[in-house]
Amino acid sequence: MKTSNYFILLMMASAIVGACSKQETSDLQETKKQGVLSASIAQPADEDATKTSLNGDLDVLWSAEDKIAVFEDNGDALVEYTLASGAGKTKATFTGDVGTYAYAYYPYKGANSVDGSNNISVVIPRVQTYAANTFGQFDMPMLATIAADELNFTNLMAVLKLQLTGTGTVSRIIVMSEAQKLSGKAVVATDGSITFDHTDGMSYNWVELDCGAGVALSSEPTPFLIAVPAGDYAFTVRVVSTESKVAPDKSVVSAKTFTANKIKKMASYAVAFGGDVKYVEGA
Repeated sequence: MKTSNYFILLMMASAIVGACSKQETSDLQETKKQGVLSASIAQPADEDATKTSLNGDLDVLWSAEDKIAVFEDNGDALVEYTLASGAGKTKATFTGDVGTYAYAYYPYKGANSVDGSNNISVVIPRVQTYAANTFGQFDMPMLATIAADELNFTNLMAVLKLQLTGTGTVSRIIVMSEAQKLSGKAVVATDGSITFDHTDGMSYNWVELDCGAGVALSSEPTPFLIAVPAGDYAFTVRVVSTESKVAPDKSVVSAKTFTANKIKKMASYAVAFGGDVKYVEGA
């Protein structure tokens, strides 16, 4: 699912129901059951609310290849549910093995395991993918509680919105914080809290936005959206050009409050890539 710069995510999904697919064969093979998740998404009345993916009318849409991980209360297995229909629409269906599920996590590929106490071992992407006015698909983790036949998804992280002007073409943007882990291995609890693994090499104090072939800057602010954890912390922004030249770092020295589901907009500022400064991988 992709998210955009106008938003707060509120997703409503209906019941997982058991559907039977019967094989009427002479030897009476065992009936195979499949669960169906019929998902609809409430449309926010506020344009500043977060969304998963946008069309020109600002409708919230499901994205192709979306998958979620569902699991039973105190279960120890994640079950994959895959988008069956509804890509690009406000309503979609997901299918997977039938069961009695209590929680769901998005995206499926970011979830590693669940421990039997409803704590999900996940990987928060260290490298996110740029998409104009939105998030790269799968870059925003979400959690839902399944109760009374409804799935209510919410974003687990906040949004840092950078607005850059200048000349040159942006290859990547790196956000760093000395006080806060921003990506890597973590545990998500059912209250939506994220606890990062502080073991060396398991989590990182930075997150990168990969801009692919590059995003050209101009005198008009160009928005870049990056998912970051909720919390209060200072941070530094490093912008790298397609020629591997680096602009002077932009440091926010006083702690800012990042809230899950909310966008933190940074005032626009000009980027000037150094004439003789090269970005070194890992620096």
